[in-house]
Amino acid sequence: MADPEVINPVLRNQPPSLEHLFGTDEYGRDVLSRTIWASRVSLLESLGALFVAILAGTAIGMISGYYRDQPVGYMLDRVTDVFLSVPVIFVIVFFPIETGSLKWILAVGLSTWAIMAKIVRSQVLVTREKTYIESAKALGASDSRIFLSYILPDVMGVIAANMVYIAGLVILIQTTLDFFGFKRFLWSKDPGLPPVTVAPTLSWGSILAYNMPTFLSLDTWWVVLPPLSCIVLLGLSLILVGNKVTELLNPHVRSAYELIGEI
Repeated sequence: MADPEVINPVLRNQPPSLEHLFGTDEYGRDVLSRTIWASRVSLLESLGALFVAILAGTAIGMISGYYRDQPVGYMLDRVTDVFLSVPVIFVIVFFPIETGSLKWILAVGLSTWAIMAKIVRSQVLVTREKTYIESAKALGASDSRIFLSYILPDVMGVIAANMVYIAGLVILIQTTLDFFGFKRFLWSKDPGLPPVTVAPTLSWGSILAYNMPTFLSLDTWWVVLPPLSCIVLLGLSLILVGNKVTELLNPHVRSAYELIGEI
């Protein structure tokens, strides 16, 4: 595979060929190798942020729903409301960690957890009123046992069903950050020094940003189609995973899918 950073002016804007399956960009770099190399950052940040959003949203949603009549439940629900009202881009750009993959994983994940928290909380409010929860309390079951043995299995279907929406939102935010260059700034610890503009980490979003002017001016479709296709396929794969998990956790949905398949 060609080196993704090797510049060859002789091969500028070459269409797909046997030597370069996805063509080359305006600097003669191989688009295929750059797309594959960029998948490391895009997949790490997107899936990492999705994991943070689901984990934090599920935990806070379960606690705020189960303890809705207690101060901890009320406070967590108000914190969720605050995160829903604050612009996402503000949380991400000013997240107090120096720029890097860890910053964007935590920032994007903590910008989207509130949606999952509200969804989980609404399900927990219904679950906590069910008879088997009251029976478990009467038998002396601890709160941790009720959470893990009764409430969590009941909300797993809701989490899987809404993971599709959260995944799409996380991928969109991560790609948009790269595309518009928010990750090109390294902020100095000295408040008197201005931010330093640096080349962004290679990702699908940054490839689209770099190649978009060439695509618009010269119609070099091959420089934007591979990273764009990868973004779409990643979102589609997460949707399929979410649908499959929902099917496995919900027998009614499974029977409906089987009926459609027979038709």
